[in-house]
Amino acid sequence: MRVASGIPHHLFTDTAAVERKTEAVDAGGSPVETWVSHIASINCAIQPASTRKSMIYGADRAMRIFTLFCAPGQDITTKDRIVITEDRTGSNVVRRFQVIGVKDLVTGGAVLEIDMEASDATP
Repeated sequence: MRVASGIPHHLFTDTAAVERKTEAVDAGGSPVETWVSHIASINCAIQPASTRKSMIYGADRAMRIFTLFCAPGQDITTKDRIVITEDRTGSNVVRRFQVIGVKDLVTGGAVLEIDMEASDATP
């Protein structure tokens, strides 16, 4: 059994979708960003990594960083966001995370490690 960061593959109990940002120009010539489905479903494990504060526009902002572990070979970049739908007592809650880093440094190819920031916005 392959193990990465103490997580065996059979513990990838979460499921996530991956959306990729596309950029286009509308009829008026203004840039438009949209998110399109890139990977419909991947098995993964998600763990909180850290919370840190930053100053944005003169206000404190807590950055909630998470790490997603999944099988290697996924086409995931910093232009992507991770979407997770959780079933909480019969009501679905959609959570979005902006990918801020993709690495495979520790596991020697056994697991892909993706750093992501939780997003409060849900467009």
